[in-house]
Amino acid sequence: MYAGGWRLVRGEGAGAGIVDVDTAPPPCAEVAAGHTRLSTSPESRFVRTATVQRRHARGLDVVRARWLARIERAGTHTTLLAGQDEWFAPLADVFGLDLPDVDVAERRALWARVCAQHDAWVATGPG
Repeated sequence: MYAGGWRLVRGEGAGAGIVDVDTAPPPCAEVAAGHTRLSTSPESRFVRTATVQRRHARGLDVVRARWLARIERAGTHTTLLAGQDEWFAPLADVFGLDLPDVDVAERRALWARVCAQHDAWVATGPG
């Protein structure tokens, strides 16, 4: 532990990565600015690619474009969601997002947008 928080050292020698984690709560303005950047900036991966995430006792569930992932201590299981119905099903079943106010045409348009985001994401690599 370093003064004010924790230090994570990963690797050894020149390839070592060091991350200092401050345990003091960040100022509200800093959190608000980060939220604004992540939710509005064209460079944000959350703006470029549809993402739904949910933490739970065993780990994390994520839909990112057409990928559904369950990340747990034992490993990660991923599934490529092949079709529109297969994409909307985990939104309802895993994340509790039934989307009753999204009609058939809007669902079709959202699926087309997710597919385009997925194709762009695959073409450029995650990040």
